[in-house]
Amino acid sequence: MTSAYVLILAVLVLGGLLATLGDRLGTKVGKARLSLFGLRPRQTATVVTIVTGLMIAASTLSILFATSKSLRVGVFQLDEKLKELREAQKELVAVVTEKQQVEAELNQAREQQVAAQQQLNEIDRSLQGALQKQAVTEAQLNQTQGELNQTQTQLSGIQTDFQKARTELSVIEGKFDRAQSQLEEVSQQAQKLRDDIATLQLERRELIEQGEQVRATIVQRDRELAVKQTEIEEQRQEAAQQRQLLTEQKSQLDEQIRQLAQQQQQIAVQEGDIAQQQAQMTEQAAEIAQQKQAIAVQEQELQEQEQEIARQEMEIAQQQQAIALQEEEIAQRDRQISEQEMAISEQRSLLKQLGTQQAFLQGEVQSLERDFQLLREGTVAIRRNQVLASGVLRVLRPETAPEATKQLLTEANLAAIALIRPGTTQLNEWAIAITETELDQLIGQIDDGQDYVVRILSAANYLLGERQVNVFADAVPNQVVFNEGELVATTSVRPAEMSENDIKEQLNLLLAAANFRARRSGILTDAIQVGDGRLASLMEFIKQLPDNNEPGIIQAISADQTYTSGPLTLEFTVVHEGKVVFRTE
Repeated sequence: MTSAYVLILAVLVLGGLLATLGDRLGTKVGKARLSLFGLRPRQTATVVTIVTGLMIAASTLSILFATSKSLRVGVFQLDEKLKELREAQKELVAVVTEKQQVEAELNQAREQQVAAQQQLNEIDRSLQGALQKQAVTEAQLNQTQGELNQTQTQLSGIQTDFQKARTELSVIEGKFDRAQSQLEEVSQQAQKLRDDIATLQLERRELIEQGEQVRATIVQRDRELAVKQTEIEEQRQEAAQQRQLLTEQKSQLDEQIRQLAQQQQQIAVQEGDIAQQQAQMTEQAAEIAQQKQAIAVQEQELQEQEQEIARQEMEIAQQQQAIALQEEEIAQRDRQISEQEMAISEQRSLLKQLGTQQAFLQGEVQSLERDFQLLREGTVAIRRNQVLASGVLRVLRPETAPEATKQLLTEANLAAIALIRPGTTQLNEWAIAITETELDQLIGQIDDGQDYVVRILSAANYLLGERQVNVFADAVPNQVVFNEGELVATTSVRPAEMSENDIKEQLNLLLAAANFRARRSGILTDAIQVGDGRLASLMEFIKQLPDNNEPGIIQAISADQTYTSGPLTLEFTVVHEGKVVFRTE
């Protein structure tokens, strides 16, 4: 806010300076009855006043545009910013639509992942069923192997008893016929064992087919899942049947052992039959070995199934990774949308600021139009930013600051009454108005014991006869602006080619340049003193210039140490080739 006040103050000061310069130039042009472009002196003065007004407007706009980037943007690039805002909104709508599409694709991918996980769980359950069936088959195989070992043990006992039976051969010859019939029964039991082995081979083939069905189920997934479950149920029933058959076989073998115990005396005549039984048992052992090999093949197929499941798990992991990438892309899109929303918010804030500045400028334009109308309709007694009172204040004790301020306000009040109501005798009335906030701020600023240049200025243009004048206070530290001997401004002259009027015009321009630099450097008064302040000294300096035909440079040098309060005292020197030719006295 301070920079804004400083900017406004600089614009006002520059406008007042240019107005003063224009007024003086117009006055000098009018007094000198100069003519530009063949116009009459009065018209020339009017042209100078118009140029001065244009300079005020141009300098005001230049300062505003140079110091306020947002103002430049609001004036020259408002349509472009609005276009960018519309484009950003369109891009936001497109990005939101794309985000919704990506979210829909992500939901579809998640649903596919859930379906694949369900299929994998079903395949795992079917694999567990196959493994359970394999365990049952291995148990049956172990049971058959135990029965075979038991039969071999019985055979060893029979061989031991065979030596004893030889001594009793004569006794059992009569019983040979019955032993022959019993041997036929044993042959029938062996045939049953062969049938059992064939059944086990059939089961082995069925297990192989089941393994193929499991692989087909992995490939076809849901379509053959119900069929496989049915087949697993049938396999469980067949396993139960096999368990029952093995139980019957065990009971039959127990029966055979009892019968063999009864036939110990008949072993002698049954030696050939025993050899046949041993051959049959050998065949059973070979068939059991084939069953083991089939079980090994089945285990290999189950391992392949596990590998296929692992492959499917890997595919699911890849799908999850792809889904993670899509989620990351969605997150990136969300960040882009957030950034665009922030950019849109900043643009809206900038538009709001531009609108505020536009309203401020419109108010300024209206104020300038009102002042111009006042200038046209009546006699302006007090102009905007006109200094009503000024002074250098040093407040050593803070409690005396209000009294010093009141004294300066009293001087401003008397000056205002004299301007808006000339000739009045009522000097005790208060014609000026200042806010309490500004007054408190002024008192708080100058109570630190330093030198301050305090000025009371008019806040607007006021006509003759107005009752009240609004004022404001300006306080700046009274600092050294120019040291003694410091160069302030320069101009070049060619006395041989210039008339006395040209020389005077060049000196007027030098004074204007020195005044401009003084005001820009911080000097608050427009008063400039040349040399000792006597007009005769200045005229003597002007007369000396034509006597020196050599071209040179006129320098305006500060004669004394100059403070902010002014005035600026100048000394003119003429320099030719780096040497001072002469100077003002």
